[in-house]
Amino acid sequence: MQAKRCNGPCGEVKDLTLFYRHAGMRDGRGTICAACLRAAAKKDYRENIETKRAAIRKWQNENRETVRQASRSWRLNNPDKQLLAGQNWRKKHPYKNAALASKRANGKLKRTPPWLDELDHQLIQCYYAWSAHLTKTTGIPHEVDHIVPLQGKLVSGLHVPWNLQVLTEDENRLKWNRYEPE
Repeated sequence: MQAKRCNGPCGEVKDLTLFYRHAGMRDGRGTICAACLRAAAKKDYRENIETKRAAIRKWQNENRETVRQASRSWRLNNPDKQLLAGQNWRKKHPYKNAALASKRANGKLKRTPPWLDELDHQLIQCYYAWSAHLTKTTGIPHEVDHIVPLQGKLVSGLHVPWNLQVLTEDENRLKWNRYEPE
C-alpha cells in the first residue's frame, strides 16, 4: 500500500487511492486528498451560493435539451427514487399539492360537457373500472389517460369517453401532457 501526506487541512497520511489523479505529479496523484477538496468545494459553494446558483441557472437555460434528456433518463432509470421524491414533495408541500389537485378536478369538471348522456358517464366509469381491474390482475399500475390532454399546449381535449384510453403508469408518464396528431 502506497501512502501520501495530504497538504490540505487534514494533513493526514492516507492511502494513495484517496487522492484524485494528477498526471503532472510523479506518483500520478494530487497533493490534497479528495475529502479535503470536497470540503473546500462545499465551503466555496456556501460562501458564493448566489453566484454559483446563477451560473447553474444560466448553463441550464443555455442547454435546455441536454438538461431535459438527462432528467428524463434519470427518471426512467430511477423510478423508485422518482416515486419517493414525489411523495416527499407532496408531504413537504401539502397546500400546493391540494391546490394542484383542486385545479385538475375543476379542469376536468369544466371539460366534461353538459350534453353527455347517462350512457356516456357510464362509459367513463367503465374506463376507470377497467384501469383498476388491470392494475389488480397484472400488478402493473394502469391509469386512464386523455388522448388529447385536458390542459395541452397546442389543444385541449374534453373529458368524454372517446378521448379516454387505459395506459400503464409508465406509458402515461412518458406521454405526459403532449398530443401528437397523426
